[in-house]
Amino acid sequence: EIRVEMLARNLAQARAAQQAKIDAYDLRRKGRAPAPVEQYSMVKRVRLAWERAVTETVAAHQQSETEPVTAAPASGGGSRRRGGERKRNITDPASRMMPLRGGGWLQGFNCQAVTSTDGLIIATTVGNNPNDATAFATTMTAAVAAATLLGTHQPDRAQPFAPQDNSGGIGILLADTGYLSRHNLTAPGPDRLIAIGKSRAVDKAATQTPAQGPPPPEATPLQAMAHRLRTPEGHALYKQRSHIAETPFGHAKHNLGFRRFTSRGLARATAEFSFHALVHNLIKAINTGRLTPATC
Repeated sequence: EIRVEMLARNLAQARAAQQAKIDAYDLRRKGRAPAPVEQYSMVKRVRLAWERAVTETVAAHQQSETEPVTAAPASGGGSRRRGGERKRNITDPASRMMPLRGGGWLQGFNCQAVTSTDGLIIATTVGNNPNDATAFATTMTAAVAAATLLGTHQPDRAQPFAPQDNSGGIGILLADTGYLSRHNLTAPGPDRLIAIGKSRAVDKAATQTPAQGPPPPEATPLQAMAHRLRTPEGHALYKQRSHIAETPFGHAKHNLGFRRFTSRGLARATAEFSFHALVHNLIKAINTGRLTPATC
């Protein structure tokens, strides 16, 4: 099921990237026009892989329902061939195989964090689904609740956030292309910018085919987002995402050495990641002098 979800996400990204090329193409320029979305080679290749994965998943479910469960043979029988019996991590069944940047896989969990512009981690979630897009709504809801709580306890704020304000005081959410989906673009909540491609593609589109003003009223959610990212305001805002979002993860991994959980299970991993975010925020507050006691 996870493989099917990952391929579905890749298919959506491939379609979105090709649609962005089509939207940015200028008829006055020389060169071949971009191919239609469903005829693009990358889209066709990923779609075939997704359809094959769906077929294999359905067949595996049907086979597991009809065949009895047999005990695994004793050790010493050699390695299993690919496509043989299923294997499960018996030390941490809740964990899953996660793809690594640059290639490879790691048995673990998918950690999500929402960071404010001043470096505070205001929301965290931990799951065993490698597809980031499925965690967007949950993480956004947690961030809105945290921002609302922070806003109502600020001593210099005359009026707290209204209960009907579904943004929680969040100006705008910035997310990379891993969170791109139609549901995430249109879900209720704060205003957001979700990249429709890699950062270099976003920069190239904003530089070569800049846009002005609001998107056309007949634009689809994907086309509207592509238009906003090509405007000077949208491009300038999205360029801040990498520093805001990636710095806490880089600090945790490289400076604090937090690269693995110390206990097993999804509940314990969630608690440990929340504790790490708490310590991160406390250190941030101490170093900035926010927790320094006033002298009389």
